[in-house]
Amino acid sequence: MGTPYYRKTALRFECQRCGACCSTWHGNVYVRPEDIPGLASALGLLPEQFIVEYTRRDLLGHRHLILKENGHCIFCEDDACTVNSVKPGACFAWPFWRKVCTTRRGWERTAKRCPGIGKGRKWSPEEIEARLMLSP
Repeated sequence: MGTPYYRKTALRFECQRCGACCSTWHGNVYVRPEDIPGLASALGLLPEQFIVEYTRRDLLGHRHLILKENGHCIFCEDDACTVNSVKPGACFAWPFWRKVCTTRRGWERTAKRCPGIGKGRKWSPEEIEARLMLSP
């Protein structure tokens, strides 16, 4: 595969709180087991209740949040995250996902849909790798 793109060039990102990542990707929001207690608590639920009411398993057995009929995250309201302080690790890691930041093509393609890419501070490769550990 070679050297990842984020090690070849400095990547800038600052969340613009636009909700694009929650409402335009129409994909799964993966939930790790360690994400569940915080999400459940924020909603006043037991972890088991949260799992039943807010998650599903995909064909590979990965747990993810259910989506609204329009494909948006169940916790996206008016382009804002209603559980931002306890959001899943995958959301916290955005846009430092393997399929996004390891190739120039992935980064540039995602930048067309994410206005925070190219703004803000430069992220070090070590910071990015820490976020990659949380990414889907």
